[in-house]
Amino acid sequence: MAEGDPSISNYVQGLAFFGTPFQGTESRKLSDILKSIAERYGLPNNDFAKEIQTLEALSKDLSTRHTSTKLRFFGERESGAIIKLVNKEAAKITGISNNTVGVIGEDHDNICKFKSKEPWYGNVIDELRTLAEVETINTAPTVRILARNLEKSLLTMP
Repeated sequence: MAEGDPSISNYVQGLAFFGTPFQGTESRKLSDILKSIAERYGLPNNDFAKEIQTLEALSKDLSTRHTSTKLRFFGERESGAIIKLVNKEAAKITGISNNTVGVIGEDHDNICKFKSKEPWYGNVIDELRTLAEVETINTAPTVRILARNLEKSLLTMP
């Protein structure tokens, strides 16, 4: 997602991350969080150096990227003695001004499977709507180009 990249990343309005551990917490290192995830799903338990490097690179890219890309992060709400794998602290990227972090009262298995009756459902939907809001100033040239290409396609159809 480099700035000069002519790929789709130039047209991304926003990104939402559900239960993605970008950093460790006060009580747990990032490698410990990743080991817990691997154990829960029966995955090989290695030192996670490659995964940590990937998460760090993504964190750096997102934190240095222009601020027009909206970011939303969701962690798992801790409940009582049950420690969630990715809490609010682990789900955020430090140093980002638009670092909106929400919590979902589900565990890692169900963080994206909640129902509309859940109390956090409205908050998540509101955040996703915010991500989907089109910035008309940035997209106007794109809309004109797409309309022009559609018009050309229609004129050349048999």
